[in-house]
Amino acid sequence: ALPGRAYPGLVPAAGAAAVVAGRALSGLSPPERAVLDAFEGDEYETRRLVLVDGRPASAYVWRDVAAALDQTWDADAFAAAHLPAFVARILSHPRF
Repeated sequence: ALPGRAYPGLVPAAGAAAVVAGRALSGLSPPERAVLDAFEGDEYETRRLVLVDGRPASAYVWRDVAAALDQTWDADAFAAAHLPAFVARILSHPRF
């Protein structure tokens, strides 16, 4: 969870073998990847990682580790309170 934000951020753990649940997108075109890069912005950096099945992947990792909250982001609470506004924000992005 990130302070003052409805959306989550992947935060690096102290141990190298940390595991986090999530979704992996594949088959993105270069323009689709550019939209994601622009949307995520400078608050995230792209890092290479390995999925639990051994496949390589990239992830947007939250840069300001010290600002992250010591709690897990709640996807159900987000969906109930913020999802429609979040989708509208994405669709209003100039790259769409």
